[in-house]
Amino acid sequence: MGQDPPLLFQSLPRKELVVDKGIDKAQQKEEQLFKERGREVLALMPLDLDGRLLKGWDSPKASIIAARLAADFTGSGTDDGKFDVEFQKVVRALRTDERARERPPKPKL
Repeated sequence: MGQDPPLLFQSLPRKELVVDKGIDKAQQKEEQLFKERGREVLALMPLDLDGRLLKGWDSPKASIIAARLAADFTGSGTDDGKFDVEFQKVVRALRTDERARERPPKPKL
């Protein structure tokens, strides 16, 4: 079974209903993949390309997007170092192997 690519949301002019539906669809896909694979698989990877992704967005879904923000490319057009750092975050988010995400810290209890 092929793996679906993550849904990428940009800060295009928003039609909240369409965006909300897209987020809902991605969450349903994540639930389905969790049931199939027995582990968390993220299907939503928001990228802030111009600083407008969350600005002025009052939807309850905004907190979901903020928590999942994979990369913030604002200002990277003039800063190659920032672009490289943010691009590596996208690459890491797209990876499916063990090095894809940082491991959580060990519990202290």
